[in-house]
Amino acid sequence: MNGISIFLNSSNKNIIYERQCQESGKCSNDQRSFKSIFSRCLAATAKLVPKYQSDLMDIIEASAEGAAQSCSGGSDGVTCGINWGYGGWDGWYGLGEQISALEIIQSTLVLEHDAPYTNSTGGSSQGNAEAGIDSGDVSNVNEIIVKQKDRAGAAIVTALVLAVMLGLAVWMVL
Repeated sequence: MNGISIFLNSSNKNIIYERQCQESGKCSNDQRSFKSIFSRCLAATAKLVPKYQSDLMDIIEASAEGAAQSCSGGSDGVTCGINWGYGGWDGWYGLGEQISALEIIQSTLVLEHDAPYTNSTGGSSQGNAEAGIDSGDVSNVNEIIVKQKDRAGAAIVTALVLAVMLGLAVWMVL
């Protein structure tokens, strides 16, 4: 449980933040959406590991409250920011901020539903080890049948592209 402290705000230990970029204000698109993935994983862990449920839900609820407060900006008044510990909108906006806020807020509902079903707890999905492999199923109307003439055409196009590439390489060397 101590390992996640690196992803929590130093001034408020229960609010998730992006340590690598948030303070400097130089977050990439990946970093701006990181909290959405992290939030989902926290919620799944809270649901599946009862030992950590209380601690994780404290983080989720505090972060969700901060995220909701950050969703108060922009021209529409509901644009979300990246800094959930700020107490309002911080001026950041984009897809990463929006999906992160949505994910942490919906994560507050994780305990209200049953855990994922398995075969022994009421799940009804049937597995298919042949899925995606030619199983003789003729119902696939999008099946592509490659004929000999298709292979010949692909070989000709490949040979032409290769010849052009080799010709250009020789020309560049000379």
